[in-house]
Amino acid sequence: MKRPTRATLAAAAVAAAATVVVVPIVASATTDPSAVCAPQTAYLTHTQQMVQQSTAVLVAAESLPGATPFQRTHKAALITAAKAGLAAWSAQNTKAQAALIACEVAAKPAVTTTATVTANTTTTATATATATTTTTATVTAAPTFGPMTLAVVGDTACMPDDLTNSGISTGKCDGFSIGDNEAAPPSGSPTPSPAPNTATGMAGAYATVDQIEGWKPAAVALLGDEQYQTAKLSDFQESYDKDYGALKWLTRPAPGNHEYYGNNAKWGGEAPQDGLGYFSYFNGMDANGNPRAWGQAGDYNQGWYSYNLGNWHVISLNVECGAKTFGGTGAAATASSTTCDPTVAGSVAKAETDWLTSDLASDTATCTIAYWHQPTFSASGSTSVEGTKLGGAWWNLLYAHGHAIVLNGHEHLYARFAPMNASGAADSKGIPEFIVGTGGEALDKLPATPAANQVTAQAKAFGALKMTLNDNGTYAWSYQPSSVPVDDANAATDMAFSDSGTATC
Repeated sequence: MKRPTRATLAAAAVAAAATVVVVPIVASATTDPSAVCAPQTAYLTHTQQMVQQSTAVLVAAESLPGATPFQRTHKAALITAAKAGLAAWSAQNTKAQAALIACEVAAKPAVTTTATVTANTTTTATATATATTTTTATVTAAPTFGPMTLAVVGDTACMPDDLTNSGISTGKCDGFSIGDNEAAPPSGSPTPSPAPNTATGMAGAYATVDQIEGWKPAAVALLGDEQYQTAKLSDFQESYDKDYGALKWLTRPAPGNHEYYGNNAKWGGEAPQDGLGYFSYFNGMDANGNPRAWGQAGDYNQGWYSYNLGNWHVISLNVECGAKTFGGTGAAATASSTTCDPTVAGSVAKAETDWLTSDLASDTATCTIAYWHQPTFSASGSTSVEGTKLGGAWWNLLYAHGHAIVLNGHEHLYARFAPMNASGAADSKGIPEFIVGTGGEALDKLPATPAANQVTAQAKAFGALKMTLNDNGTYAWSYQPSSVPVDDANAATDMAFSDSGTATC
């Protein structure tokens, strides 16, 4: 569904309110003010929702920790911004109420008086006098919040060296680039010198967190695979929390396959967690030790939710449809899997897609950002059923909605794609895709031939994407490495990579 822009709503409101209505007072020719004033009603509802959301944001900001100087400074800034946003939306709500009242007055039928004068038995003269009133109602523009910084990153914390995974030295927190984050170390490979699970081994994650912290973002969008290999709660506590835990209060996560699926024998053969560790860490636990039903990561049984960042609407989705939660086996979906088909009645995939449809239908923000883990269009040359089948259905919805951007992880690299339609064809009105899987875990290798519509890519360094979101629908992006693996022989060259620019959603 194509939503109206702010300008469209305002123009429609003025046009509707200025209409002169002249009809006789008969039941068959009355005017329905609710139909004429639908744009004003919609905007009033939107402002009421934004007042509620702004109030919730202020409450959340006031409850943030303030133990460190950075936290206190950032907390104060967020409280100030939240109060300004609440005041602005409250003012808009008052104006929207006035605009609706003015429109309803203008839409009421004019009074028509008919007088009949009889001159003789054969001639009748009829005189009609009509009184009309013209009223103009104006819907003002949405409030301004100023630029909002969104930090974007995925594939963050490597596997801690616990007893379950003992004997595996490469590909964990050793700080080395092994080229393929899922490949076992070659036979006879020497044990890396940096000890696993140390500051040296976790340097990529620490450097990326430092990079993000320096931006003082309004939020951090996590693109999945927050914790390797099977994201047990103890793994989160022993690895992720030591670096990315510093940003937890700003984090809006999406789950990845490592939060839901099991792993094979070379990584310890652990059973799938089906989101247990992920939701326990981000949502917290109840008195019985179970993840809370609702929290920072959304509903425990779903894993999808949306929020607003200034005049931008942001959607976090759960694409891991091979998970047991979706009715799958707890492993990567296959071509024959029905759990990733959003058209199957009663399926979780359909429930999530229906929710997305409804969320977009009520979305009146200037622009929309949606993110999920496994990409719909790959830069590594390896697509997944999750990303193409379920993610592809979402791409169609977002394309029809318009003014959207898609963010993905999964591939341990950075890549940016030109705007595309759901078929992957270049389209000036399409959706740009950013893949940011360089949060600190091992890196992938890029294929020799770039993917179609791929503008740029790198897989030699860690780092996050900085997005600056403006009220008017323009945005800026900037990606620069935070660090390189300790065995990088071309560190200076790889650290020099950068990608930045501006666009309109």
